[in-house]
Formats: sequence, structure tokens, C-alpha cells
Amino acid sequence: MAEVCVDASLVIAWVLPEEFSNEAFALKERWAGEGVELVAPVILASEVPSALRQAVYRGRILAGEGDEAFESFLEMPIRIIQPENLLSRAWEVGK
Repeated sequence: MAEVCVDASLVIAWVLPEEFSNEAFALKERWAGEGVELVAPVILASEVPSALRQAVYRGRILAGEGDEAFESFLEMPIRIIQPENLLSRAWEVGK
């Protein structure tokens, strides 16, 4: 099975209206149709809730909308991964 690594900006576009949400949904539908497994590094579990909370605090969305978006995120079939030496590898790639 093919895998696609998703990041917080893509996930946020799936749960909140964003400039590129239509394109994001098209990707999600295509990947679902192709049986692609969604994966993400463990940091996604912190980034998405943080972005949603900021959207509520800044008045971009109502608290109830934030709750709904968070629940939608929790229901997404995204396998969280933490490869061995992830931080060290990221540090080296960034050089």
C-alpha cells in the first residue's frame, strides 16, 4: 500500500475553510480512491490542535466550530509515526 505523509497545513485545510481547501479535498478523495495510507510524524498530534486553538482565540472560528474541527481531526485515518532518530535526521536534512 502506498503512503503519503501529510502535514498540519493540509490537515487544517480539511477541517477549516482555507484558501486551498478545494485542492486539499481533491487530494484526499484521490488518495482514498487509490487506497493510499495517510501517515504523519508525531508532531502533527500537537500542531493541528494548536492551530485550531489559535483559530478560536483569534476569533477566526467559534469555539463550537473548533470543537467540531478537532473531532474531525481525531476521526481522520492518519497513522502517526515516529521513526527512529527522527529529530537527528531532521536536523541533518536542515543543514
